[in-house]
Amino acid sequence: MSSLLMKEIPLMVQPSLAKELGLNEALFLQQLNYWIERSTKKIDGKYWIYNTIEAWHRQFPFWSVSTIKRIISNLEKEKLIITGNFNKISMDRTKWYTINYSLLQEIENKINADKEKENLENLIDGEISNEENEITISSKWNNGKCQNETAIGSKWNNGKCQNEPSNTIYNNIDYKHKKTTTTNNDVDVVENNDIKERVILLSSKCGIQAKNMRVFFNKYCLEDIEKQLKNLSNVMKENKVKNPAGWLRSALDNNFVFVRDTKNKNDEINSNKENIDEQIKKQKDMQRKALTSFI
Repeated sequence: MSSLLMKEIPLMVQPSLAKELGLNEALFLQQLNYWIERSTKKIDGKYWIYNTIEAWHRQFPFWSVSTIKRIISNLEKEKLIITGNFNKISMDRTKWYTINYSLLQEIENKINADKEKENLENLIDGEISNEENEITISSKWNNGKCQNETAIGSKWNNGKCQNEPSNTIYNNIDYKHKKTTTTNNDVDVVENNDIKERVILLSSKCGIQAKNMRVFFNKYCLEDIEKQLKNLSNVMKENKVKNPAGWLRSALDNNFVFVRDTKNKNDEINSNKENIDEQIKKQKDMQRKALTSFI
C-alpha cells in the first residue's frame, strides 16, 4: 500500500457543504470547527481560536498564502466566520476566529430543503422503486377511519369521514391500470406531468416527504392524490395535523369529502340579504312619499 494513502491525518469535508460554499471554503471551515471544538478561549459566549496566516499555511500547504487570505476574506464577506482581535498586546495583529453557527444552520436547512425538493422532483421522472411499496406510513387513523379529534372533526360531516367506497389499489384494480398505462398521446403525457408537478408542490407544502409520496404514487391515481392533498391543505389552514402522510393515506383509502364550514358564510349571506331588503324598503318608502307629494 502506498504511504500516501491515509498515513497522515486526513482533511475531510461533506460534499453538500463543499457544493454550497466551494471546496476551499468548506475545507477551511471544517478545519476551523475542529480547533474551535477544542478551544478554551470563550469570549462573549463564543469559543475562539487565534492563528497567523503562516500557521494556517502549515495546515494547508497545498494552498498559497494568497489563496488562504482569499478564502478567509470570502468567508468573512459571507459572514460565516467572525474575526476579532483579543490580544493582550495592542501591536499583536494576530486574528481570532469563530464560526457563525446560526448562519451555518440556516445553510444546512437550505441544503436539506433542496435535497427534499430534488427527491420530490425525481418522482416526476418516474424514479419509483417497487420495494418502496413495502414502506408503511405511520398513521394516527384507526381501521381506515379518522379519529374524532376536534381539530379535524369540525371539517367533516358529523365529525367523521364519509364512508364512501374505498379507492385503494386493493379494491379497485383500475387505479393501478390508470396510473401505469402508457399513451402515445402527447397531450395526455403533458397533462399527467402537470398534475404530478402540482401534487409534488402540494405535498411539499403539507410537509410530506418524498419517500412517502413514492408510496402514494405506486398505489393511487394522481387525480385522487391531488384532490386529497387540496383537502389536507384546507384542513391545515385552521387545524394542526400531526401526521400529514397518515392523514393523506386515510383520506385516499376512504375517499374523504371535504365539507367547508359554511356557518360564517351563511351568516354573512343572511346579513347581506337583510341589508338589501332594508335598502329596497327604504327605496319604496321614498317612492311613496314622492308620489304623495304630487297628489
